[in-house]
Order: sequence, then C-alpha cells, then structure tokens
Amino acid sequence: MYRGQPARNRLRNGSDGNGHDRGNGHGRRNGRANPTVRRIAIARVRARPAPPNRLGLYAVAAVAAVVGIFGAIGGSIGLGTATGLSFIAQMESELPPVSNFEQLDFAQPTVVYDRTGTVQLARFQIERRRVVAFEDIPKVLLDATIAVEDQTFWDNEGYDPNAILSAALESLAGEGDRGASTITQQLVRQRLLDPELVNDPDRLLERKIKEILLARNLTDAYPGDEGKQRILTAYLNQIYYGHAAYGIAAAAEVYFGVSDLKLLTPAQAIATPRRPPAREIKRLSKRS
Repeated sequence: MYRGQPARNRLRNGSDGNGHDRGNGHGRRNGRANPTVRRIAIARVRARPAPPNRLGLYAVAAVAAVVGIFGAIGGSIGLGTATGLSFIAQMESELPPVSNFEQLDFAQPTVVYDRTGTVQLARFQIERRRVVAFEDIPKVLLDATIAVEDQTFWDNEGYDPNAILSAALESLAGEGDRGASTITQQLVRQRLLDPELVNDPDRLLERKIKEILLARNLTDAYPGDEGKQRILTAYLNQIYYGHAAYGIAAAAEVYFGVSDLKLLTPAQAIATPRRPPAREIKRLSKRS
C-alpha cells in the first residue's frame, strides 16, 4: 500500500487506534509524507486552499453552471433556459461509461532488434513513453506530484469544490486564470471525454461540468486506496511533461537520463512534475 495516504486510511491498515503505527517501518510519522519533501514541493507551487467540509456534488456543479452562464453572457455558449439541476442531469446522461477506464492503453515505441534480440535496429514512435507500474514509482515522486497537482487527491471525490469555487470567483473578478482541475479531472479530460468536446473552445462550460461529473463517477467506480493508486498510475503514464516526453518514465529519461525512477535523487524527483527548465535540469544533473 502507498504510504502517502492520509492517517484516516492508515488507521484501518496499520494503527493501534491510539494514533500509533504498528510498525510499518518506512520512516513516516502519523501517516504524513516526509516533511522535507513536502516542504520543498509545496514551496515550489502556489498553495491551494485547504479542502472544505464535504459539499454536495450537485451544489458544486450548479455553482459552476451559474458562474459559466454569467461568464458566457454575450458569448457563443447557448444554454437557453436550461439551468440548475436539470442542466446537470442532462450533462450526466451524456457522459461516457467509466468502464472505458479498463480499456485504457498507452502508445509506446515499436522497437526492432536484430536476430540476437540485443542490438536495436530501429525505433518507431509517435509519443515517447515507457509505461510503469505503481510499484515502480518512488514515494518521493508520488508525494511531489500530489503536492504540485492536487493536494487533496487522497481525500477528494475526484474534484475539489473549494478550488473550483475559488477559481470561479477569481475568474469573475478578473484576477487571473487559475486552474482548479484535480489529477482525476485531468485524466478523464485527456482519456475519457470526447476529444471533440475537449478541443472545442465554444463548449468550455459543458466540458468543465462533464469533467467534474465524470471524475466523480470514476472515483466512485474505483474506490479506496487501490482505486486511487490506479488513477494516479494512469495519470503518471499519460501526462505530457514537455520535450516530447509522455509519462513520468520518459520525463525522467529526457530530463535526467535516468531509466529507473528509483534512481532519481529527491531533488530530481521533486523537480520532474514541474517540467523543469534547462538551467535547473543542468544544475540538478550535476548533483546526481
């Protein structure tokens, strides 16, 4: 089990009920990630607000719809008279099945070897990627990714209501274009939603609401720590890290020349999720 999960999950797996670990022996205290790793990673990104008490999905989606309607006044998104829960129900009925998650595959290079199977003759690839399993990803890299992309990942239901509301309010106030997508939302946007919807700027509101609803459905369909691990692993194998690198393994090879993720230094592991600039890559490579 990934030991970066919150303490409430560890209680049923390894705690004596009094807040004391019964010896997982991995250098963690009270179910928290390594404090140094967490401090460095969080310092490198803009901290997101703390998660609120559990808000109902329909309340969040309804607010998102209302905000989108205001933002779309004078624009090209025609919502007509469909508002509130009826609009959300319509979006729900149009979602693709989350069972598609079981059929996910990832484009990898086709490599041609000589008859000995040792000499590489040619490589054909559209995306540079090497798929890895959850067990192949070091804990420090998982912690860094969650700190950068989705600090509520282990607790949320696929979406972060507080981040959504904050981003919507900032957008209405003209204070910036702040992202609010969780790891699960990013995954369903790239792999489960209709590409035509995702790529159509005139359907931004529809896409965002469907993204939230589908992320919730995916989290419900794959519950608990095992489900979260599957979602996180798929995300790390899917995401584009720049410089033609798709997936965390290709990113480690491109940025630091490391084929085994467990050989990354803590500093390199923390930097990788942020797509480090060339100057930082050079500095961190000298330390390895």
